[in-house]
Amino acid sequence: MELSYEQGTLLWYWFEYWLVAVGFVSTVLLMVLVVVRSDRSVRDALPTVLMLVAVLAVLPLALMRLGVEITVVSDYTVGYLSLFGAVGSMIVGIPRLMGMGSLTDREWKGRTSEAFETADTICDYVSSVLDEGSFGVEERKRATLLAMEKLPPILHLIKAYPDPKSPRALRARRDFQRALEKFIAASKLARQLFIDWDRGVENIRLRLTSEQAGLEGIDKRRAQVAAGFSLAAEDMAKTRSFFLDQHTYPGSPLLSV
Repeated sequence: MELSYEQGTLLWYWFEYWLVAVGFVSTVLLMVLVVVRSDRSVRDALPTVLMLVAVLAVLPLALMRLGVEITVVSDYTVGYLSLFGAVGSMIVGIPRLMGMGSLTDREWKGRTSEAFETADTICDYVSSVLDEGSFGVEERKRATLLAMEKLPPILHLIKAYPDPKSPRALRARRDFQRALEKFIAASKLARQLFIDWDRGVENIRLRLTSEQAGLEGIDKRRAQVAAGFSLAAEDMAKTRSFFLDQHTYPGSPLLSV
């Protein structure tokens, strides 16, 4: 389709001087950087969607400038969409990359340090109870229940805070979030394992032939629980190194829970 932009107009310069191609490349690069910068949270979904829409808006006219035959309803419509898409991507993407709305590392650390102290203490307590052979089943049940009740609100709080600016702090935030998610998931699995173990013991008493199958299934899930807590502890250790880099913090009273 032959475009009919009036010479000397904004759209004429935009198309004839290959600015649309430059705008398309810039829009794609901004979208890629914004996607890489995001942490796949709900709060980051909107900028990602807006950047994708901007790329799609610029694409048709950029392809036409490259010689690809495309049929459009209105050349002015596709022209203005292209122009607005490129400008919109800059409005959304550049502030995002410059950290607009983000917290400095010190601010983010100050806001989240208490949550980290509490979560770290709970995770240490749960891990010690599950690892230590001297603790009984009831104590282990209480430990997993504590993690299931206390860690989700902390996880929600961490997700709600604005991101820190530096890559190192962002990694700490992601490690912290992953650690909490893994501890919660492993605690739920351990909790269910305790319930099934109680049922299995009762079934074994009633029907001795089910003993081997029941124990094998429990052993597999026990290994899954151990692996889950181990991976969560690794992420928590990475987070701890960030928080302890500049200052130490006092122990949490939750140790006595």
